[in-house]
Amino acid sequence: MSARGIAALRVAGKWCGIAAALIVALAPPLSGEARIPAFEEIVRNLVSVNASLQTFQVDQVVDARVLIFRYRLQTTVYAARPARYRVVVHNPPWFLRPIGDVFAHSGRPEDLLVNYAPRAVAWRMDGSRPILWLDLGRQFSTVNPPGVEAFVDPGRWLVERLALHYEWGSVFAEPRYESVGGFLLPSAASVRVPRFGLEAALAYQNYRLNVFFPDSMFARK
Repeated sequence: MSARGIAALRVAGKWCGIAAALIVALAPPLSGEARIPAFEEIVRNLVSVNASLQTFQVDQVVDARVLIFRYRLQTTVYAARPARYRVVVHNPPWFLRPIGDVFAHSGRPEDLLVNYAPRAVAWRMDGSRPILWLDLGRQFSTVNPPGVEAFVDPGRWLVERLALHYEWGSVFAEPRYESVGGFLLPSAASVRVPRFGLEAALAYQNYRLNVFFPDSMFARK
């Protein structure tokens, strides 16, 4: 597998962890008026709900296919507010071993407002229901990915579809949610990287909510 292919797998793995770390909950239904919320308001709604859920740990199974090759990854995801996560891969395949078996990231929700600017925010129809579409572009050349598209359910403030547009290609993710301990959390997700023929189905189980994590858990090594 090429170096770019391995890099794409790493990116996909990173965003699998981010998908798991989407901490969201029920919000009031959309009112009858078709007002388009400001970008800042959308981000605020996405990050301000579920205030009582500060951390979680979950087992993640990734069934992936790269062209004709299939493999299964067993991972554990650790997530904490405001935007920290750690993904531990318990059985990395040989081509992932050079990049390690632990991936960690720390950030702030406000970073989205600093690093990206909305090129468009509009209503789109998803079947018979309206959904918010965001098209974001980076504000600095060092920000990756350069472009992001997100489809947001405004009735529950869930990110239902995500497209990350890199210079080498795009990563598409579609999480699905269910109620866990009174919180809406990812139960499954699909990830595609068409440039490299990568498709992955993710499943989450055994959530542990509001467990203590030391700060060192999310340190990059």
